[in-house]
Amino acid sequence: GGIVSSDQVSAEGAGLVLTYINFGKVDLTGVDLAATAIISDMWQVGVTGSLESDDHFRLPLGQRDTTTVALNAPKKKATASLTYRNLEQRLNAGFVGLNCVDAALQGECVQSYTLVDLLAGYELPIRGTSVQLSVTNLFDEAYQSFIGVPIIGRTAVLRLRYEFGR
Repeated sequence: GGIVSSDQVSAEGAGLVLTYINFGKVDLTGVDLAATAIISDMWQVGVTGSLESDDHFRLPLGQRDTTTVALNAPKKKATASLTYRNLEQRLNAGFVGLNCVDAALQGECVQSYTLVDLLAGYELPIRGTSVQLSVTNLFDEAYQSFIGVPIIGRTAVLRLRYEFGR
């Protein structure tokens, strides 16, 4: 433990104590797989998958109590992607689908969800400059990615990008 304080706040009174708990040995196994197929100069497809043996652990806390420690990740997760890139027309676009399966915690847990993300870009006539649009959760599905975080919807970001030396 310790006390965290700034120059403007006296640490002589009540303070914020930071600490951690070591739960001991935890056994976790899993596998991650990814594959990408280049179909042509313009098209490629990809898939990923992740399997974990557990998404939470029931661990001792003191002599009689136990606590649940969540990994904040599902046991099963997969993505699929499709990418198009046309260098002559300066266009690129991508699609990513993500699927997560229920966490096994009793009470609050992360529910299954499927997301579709979209990325589109255009290289401007100015060397090294492009406009990119990134849309996460294209179909605005309300989902919670981790236990304890708010439910979120669609996010869109439009960028003007310049790469030096290109």
